[in-house]
Amino acid sequence: MKFTVAVPPYSNKSGGLWYCHYLCHALNEIGHTATISFYEPPYRPNFSWNTPLGHDPEAIVIYPEGCRGNPLNATKVVRYLLAPEDFFSGTPIAWQPTDFKLAFSKTYAKDCDVLFYPITELDIFKPSNEPKKFNSFYVGKGHLRQKCQPLRDCVEIMRDWPERKEDLAKILQLTRIFFTYDEMSATNTDAALCGAMPYFLTKHFPWLQEAELGKCWVYSLNPEEVALAKENIKTLRPRIIQMRKDYPSKLAEMCNKIEAHFKNVAYN
Repeated sequence: MKFTVAVPPYSNKSGGLWYCHYLCHALNEIGHTATISFYEPPYRPNFSWNTPLGHDPEAIVIYPEGCRGNPLNATKVVRYLLAPEDFFSGTPIAWQPTDFKLAFSKTYAKDCDVLFYPITELDIFKPSNEPKKFNSFYVGKGHLRQKCQPLRDCVEIMRDWPERKEDLAKILQLTRIFFTYDEMSATNTDAALCGAMPYFLTKHFPWLQEAELGKCWVYSLNPEEVALAKENIKTLRPRIIQMRKDYPSKLAEMCNKIEAHFKNVAYN
């Protein structure tokens, strides 16, 4: 099958931006023909991946939720929710009856197919034998929902600092509690992999206990809640490894489902 993945500029500072480009690469890796087409500047790809630029008018177009319209005028459209539809400000998605609805997590939307990939760098984010020295906090996308107060006596981690992921890992390895206003950030997973305890400061998405990676965080320091999170953190790395092994076959299954969908509805 032919696919075009509509993408924003590549960045390894955002899991969503990273994944849009990786999806194109992964589609090519399992034998499909996939390209990327930028829907906003700057036009910045990842040159180490197989993500050729272009668009075949006959291709199935995959739009992330950040692209609300249909700029490629595609007949066969997959809407891939990499966040809940109403999370970011903007106009609603212009859903069409023939769209194939897909979500990155079952917590993002009801009654749609789910294709998840654990976004982190396991060779960088891992525990250290050094003792914990401080707590840290992160705002991330949290500012989109509320005013986020800085926390005293905590190291603030930002999307552009530390610049290198290796340096971020060092901070997380020394962190006892990782306070976060952003419940949907891959940095929460990075923190858990480094041995820090993610502590959610908001409850905009209370259903996240059902998220694909399990409840590896706390909303309080209640001993029972902390104990449960610690147990899930212990198995987090091997579960991520297994999920990545399973991803190509799950992607192939989803492609088959998408193909069957458009055979039935695209030209009715």
